[in-house]
Amino acid sequence: MKWAKSLFKLSDDVAKVSQEVIQLTKSKFGHTFINHGEEMTNFLINRAKGSGMAQGQFLDDQVAAKFIMDNLDKLNNGAIPLPIPKNFPARMILPDGSYGIPSKIRLVPGGKGVKTAYPEF
Repeated sequence: MKWAKSLFKLSDDVAKVSQEVIQLTKSKFGHTFINHGEEMTNFLINRAKGSGMAQGQFLDDQVAAKFIMDNLDKLNNGAIPLPIPKNFPARMILPDGSYGIPSKIRLVPGGKGVKTAYPEF
């Protein structure tokens, strides 16, 4: 019976974690994670190289989604750059393929959330 108690505890822990996962919907986050998400490294390397402009990338989509949701109330007057929190999982991909450290996250309002959000210098 001790194993059953452990199983219920594990089940409760899994349920708690799954409740905390933010759904990365297009209606709430626009093309943020399609263009600047953690899985977009190769796309952003090519985009930076082709455009000659640095590209921002979030390295943890859930952390970025929480930051965006926590700051939606600041978008009343249009797009804004916000200071990036210390140790925030994001980077800039430079045209030569190297990486830089962003200083801001730009939020662009749209619909029921943002049209896009991305790290920038």
